Amino acid sequence: MATSISSRMTISPFARRILCVVMSSFCGASGAFAQTTSGLAIFARLMEQGMAALAKEPAIAQRAPGTRGIALLQAAGDSAIYFVDDSALRDLGMLFAESAAKAPPERCARLYTNGADGFADVFGDLLVSADSALVDRWSDFMVRVARAGILRPPIGRIATSAEITNTILALMQKQPVADRERLRLGAAKTGAAADICFFTVTLYRQVSSLPASQGGPVVRALMRGVQPSIP
Repeated sequence: MATSISSRMTISPFARRILCVVMSSFCGASGAFAQTTSGLAIFARLMEQGMAALAKEPAIAQRAPGTRGIALLQAAGDSAIYFVDDSALRDLGMLFAESAAKAPPERCARLYTNGADGFADVFGDLLVSADSALVDRWSDFMVRVARAGILRPPIGRIATSAEITNTILALMQKQPVADRERLRLGAAKTGAAADICFFTVTLYRQVSSLPASQGGPVVRALMRGVQPSIP
């Protein structure tokens, strides 16, 4: 018999940020997402629908009995993103690239400069700038994250710092010569926010074009805060 997940647990920082997006009142009037925008409202509605459907899956009901709706995000835990498979993480790379490209440079840059906290820190900001189609894809992805966090499959391979560095250097060589210095400044986090944003979008777009077995471990490593070494 599979071990169940208790619904009585402290809400993790990551889950709290997502809940702030889904239910702005959760953060109080002064919360970062207290002012609802169309993108956030669409995401909240889609997440409620997605979590309702997820709760009906037999494997989820067995692992998180009695847990319903948005509470499934809490049950998934703060490390849920690490249990997502390589294919889904490659999809996340494209979501990052497309969403960051629509966001203001300062917010986009934080996706890379904030390391392991980057995703949680800017997630709501990315949704504000996203169109309805992109928000729909984010909702689908977050349901996959919740499912993985609850079912806890084996964690996939995590790329090393050297692998990430080599991936970045390789992608730079594929870009026009005129863009390479700007990409280097962004990768090294020494450029302006616009440079770092340009690098971030380019990085995730290129990583998402790799086979899942290559791109997935790189995204997983970046999500865990593994840093490249860029001169």
